[in-house]
Amino acid sequence: MKKITQYEGLYGQRGVGHARDYLFSELLETRSEFFDWKIKPHVHPDLYQIFFILKGNFEFFGSAASGLYKAPCLVFVPPGALHGFSYQAGTSGRIITWSETLMATLFPDGSPVLTQLSSVQVSTDSSFPFTSGKIAEQLLLLHEELFSDLAEKGEMLKVILKQVIISIYRLCFATIGNEIKAASASYRYYRKYQELVRKADAKYTVKNMAKQIGITPVHLNRICNEITGKPAGRILEESL
Repeated sequence: MKKITQYEGLYGQRGVGHARDYLFSELLETRSEFFDWKIKPHVHPDLYQIFFILKGNFEFFGSAASGLYKAPCLVFVPPGALHGFSYQAGTSGRIITWSETLMATLFPDGSPVLTQLSSVQVSTDSSFPFTSGKIAEQLLLLHEELFSDLAEKGEMLKVILKQVIISIYRLCFATIGNEIKAASASYRYYRKYQELVRKADAKYTVKNMAKQIGITPVHLNRICNEITGKPAGRILEESL
């Protein structure tokens, strides 16, 4: 099986981590043009991302949502989800990236938002319950606040980011019957495994953790290999 490329930071940044409350905004064309408009399939173990394409056509790779799309289009990618893009030259838009830790401060465990957004979501202009321009406004507001030096900037960023995430959550319901999800059950199991790994000590084994999740060790290994390119045991060892 071909090993899946992982980035702890942004695409192309090897050996670069991020702060627990990491949040970043950039123009889609900045990084994409540097890589000749081709972003190879990869994963970010603990980062969420929004790709909002305002102009141009692109092909999305890596999940059940793979296919050809045209702007305006929004792609939501949760931690651990395989994704890649081949953009038409000159495509423009915005990318928002934030940490799983920051997400946890916005929505508690068991939140329907976290459950719904545990898999890749793709929404096209025809499925938006409000205009694509409204989403663009929200993302621009987040970008401007992020690079400002205003009082209580951190708190304001949380408010704006939460609004953006809830807007995407609403998109999911607007596209029922049309949206294409990426192996959501596997990702939910993987997320549960990650939660257990964070709390693990030397006494933990893959076998008893798989039992807690409710699947077999073989099934857990297959899921971890598909998502990260590593068996469950190696993920556990690297965390200890």
